[in-house]
Amino acid sequence: MTPEILTRSFSNDQYVFDNVFFSNYYKIKGDKSKQRVIVDIGAHAGYFSFLSLSLGAKKVYCFEPFIDSFSVLLKNVYNPNFSGRVTPYQLGVYTSEMLGAFTSPKLVEKIYLDFASIALSTENNDNPYPCFCSTLDNILYKNCFNENIDILKINIGYAEREILLQSSLIQENVNSICGEISCQTENQLVEFKKEMGIKGFANFVSSQINDSERCLVRMTKNSFSEYFIE
Repeated sequence: MTPEILTRSFSNDQYVFDNVFFSNYYKIKGDKSKQRVIVDIGAHAGYFSFLSLSLGAKKVYCFEPFIDSFSVLLKNVYNPNFSGRVTPYQLGVYTSEMLGAFTSPKLVEKIYLDFASIALSTENNDNPYPCFCSTLDNILYKNCFNENIDILKINIGYAEREILLQSSLIQENVNSICGEISCQTENQLVEFKKEMGIKGFANFVSSQINDSERCLVRMTKNSFSEYFIE
């Protein structure tokens, strides 16, 4: 049976699916013999999780705070082909445990591949979406059962750099990371690369996304080619 994918009308779902799945935006390498464990933070409608499972991942833990995206995610990853291999959580990730107020971004002239499509706001907002947030270390320990993670993908539209830098468990439990981060200056990116190197991620590549302050990053502790297409 061929897995089917669900996209929503009047959304950027099809665009995101085409980029994440068909174009393999994050350039992850599939290897069914490796039985990889994947963490998908900012899972949106499950397209990266779907890709990882299709490439032979043994297990995928996915985290998405918005209930509408989470409901689509469940439909996309729960099928006989992926039985027993995916564990989804309706949960946000932040630098502290808190009840987050998630808001949709304002319409902008350019559309970027921010498939989380959310922001975490601490200010008053007319239509906030409440969802509990946990720290990266807590989800790795409690929700991912302290497993050794082959690839951690993070793209949530806010604080990715701070979340990664705060974590101590990625140094022990995570072999490679891919995703998007915000860096307003070149020095900020250089400092982030240096700090991630201290955590053991010696192999680091990045590229700016269009004219935005967002960067696509991929990093590993060991061989880059083991996890990513170069």
